Amino acid sequence: ESPTAEQGAELALLLLCMRLITQIPPDDSRSVQNTLYLTAKTFFAVVESSASMTVQLVQSALLLGAYEVGHGIYPAAFLSAGHCARLIYALGLHNRKGAPQMIKKPGSWTEQEEFRRVWWGTLLLDR
Repeated sequence: ESPTAEQGAELALLLLCMRLITQIPPDDSRSVQNTLYLTAKTFFAVVESSASMTVQLVQSALLLGAYEVGHGIYPAAFLSAGHCARLIYALGLHNRKGAPQMIKKPGSWTEQEEFRRVWWGTLLLDR
């Protein structure tokens, strides 16, 4: 599988998670664990198991975790927050100067800011 195909899967996952978090579920309390949520969780596991560790993967995990927290899906929300933190540490985003890096250096200020916001988003989700 080519790196471009992997990037396509990560982008598709991120877009799916963006759609998930912006949907308004019906009033039925069971509907928060709907087909879209279950599809996103399954697709996340598939993309993650392909050994691709990227910022887009962490962003997807953050959106899934935020959805779970917002809809009271426990203990999944608690586990997702911890998983996001572990992904951040694995990528080295917690310490861009001293930790081994699994991703390339940011090419621009915008990319650097994106990394910083992913880190802060993870801290907020974990609190």
